Amino acid sequence: MIYYLNLGFVLEQALVDVTKTYIERLHLDSVYNNFHIQVVNEHPFAHMMIEDNTRAGDTFPAVVITSQTDSEVPDLANMMEISRGVKVTSQDLDELFRSAVRPKTKINEKTGETEIVRRRDKSIVMENVPGYVLIYDEERINQLKAIADSRTVGEEPGGIYGIKIDSRRRDNISVEIWCENDQLKDELYEHLNLFFTCSLDRILQEKFKMFECAIFGNKVSGERSSNYNYDFDVLLSGSHLTFSVDYNVSQIILDTDIENITTQIFWEVFNHVKTERS
Repeated sequence: MIYYLNLGFVLEQALVDVTKTYIERLHLDSVYNNFHIQVVNEHPFAHMMIEDNTRAGDTFPAVVITSQTDSEVPDLANMMEISRGVKVTSQDLDELFRSAVRPKTKINEKTGETEIVRRRDKSIVMENVPGYVLIYDEERINQLKAIADSRTVGEEPGGIYGIKIDSRRRDNISVEIWCENDQLKDELYEHLNLFFTCSLDRILQEKFKMFECAIFGNKVSGERSSNYNYDFDVLLSGSHLTFSVDYNVSQIILDTDIENITTQIFWEVFNHVKTERS
């Protein structure tokens, strides 16, 4: 049996998450007490075009973060993909799925400290890690774990063998800021420019370690002014920031027909995959 485990990453979702936390830490909703700053992936203009009753006051100010394009990292384009044979135990699978969730947190408005959200019975509320793409069939995973455990010999845990293929990707990120208030737009631009330039690289590395994120050249480019929109019966001022982020994604191809690591493991897996397709 061939089984694919995809370890994907939707970078723009992760960026919305860390940017929201940054804005909460700055208490910008309190500083600008007439405004609630929205940080989103979906462009508010799209909703306003469809929903006639949408009010600008309910929608802006808005920070829109999207991946404009993604590609292989140019410096690595001529290099072969990094592939290696792997043995995956049932414990490895459990740990992998645990890494896709985290305790939900909030910022304490009085102390500014991060707090874990708990239910009334004091149990911790868990949430999916933003951007982490790990979709799997639980019944099939349980089958794989049972097969892995059946191969245990003494204290050596049994496992399923296959290959892991790593790829380095680069996303070109666009950040739009839209406000009815031109001064607020300028100040939000400065807050975000400083965050992306000074702190984002470190935060992505800490919060999303397995993807090994890095801001390419640590450079952020921007247009503070000269962007306007008149389409919705209100004058909106816009700013624009762009930067690139490199990160790793992986695919693990497990093959239950292989019972140990050999020098031929890559060819065995690829041949079994081809046989399944035919």
